[in-house]
Amino acid sequence: MGKDASTADAGETDSPAPEQAASQAGSPTPAEESAQTNSDAQGSLGPVNPTSMSSNSGSSSQNAQAAADSPAASQCTISIDCSAALANRDKLSAGIIQNMPANGLILSPSAIELAEGDTAFSVLQKACSVAGISLDYTGGLFGGSAYVRSIGPIGEFDCGPQSGWTYTVNGQMVFVGASDYVMQPGDTLTWSYTCSL
Repeated sequence: MGKDASTADAGETDSPAPEQAASQAGSPTPAEESAQTNSDAQGSLGPVNPTSMSSNSGSSSQNAQAAADSPAASQCTISIDCSAALANRDKLSAGIIQNMPANGLILSPSAIELAEGDTAFSVLQKACSVAGISLDYTGGLFGGSAYVRSIGPIGEFDCGPQSGWTYTVNGQMVFVGASDYVMQPGDTLTWSYTCSL
């Protein structure tokens, strides 16, 4: 999800070099932190054997390099589209039309990092949080199925009795609830507003 003040990266503010800031604040420098991390690893996992680490480094470093070369390895793409509502603007109130994007895209295709078990619904939550898009839903907690009532300026029934939000994955309709569909790296998730569910 989006960063809050407690998790913001110290490198994002104008401040002294990390070593200076750490020594001024009485905190360990990055070199000291690295030593502490290695010490912690030794304490919980036993002594670290550099030889055994390097002997496994062939496939591990190749996998790490492949992951670094492929930034989308743990991402999916999401977009949020309400263009169907714009095509039926005669059914919409003036207030809704005024707040809708002219091109119908509430969110242009955007990459989202996937965590293990992320669903079509949790990815939507992440994307809306990062982009500052309002999201109204019911359920979705403690295993309950989530139902999306509105995204951004438009919600269920705003464009008639059969209107609301639906989603596709890789261009295909999915016939399970969004909080039950587990996303995979490389998937393309599209949330679309329809006027005829």
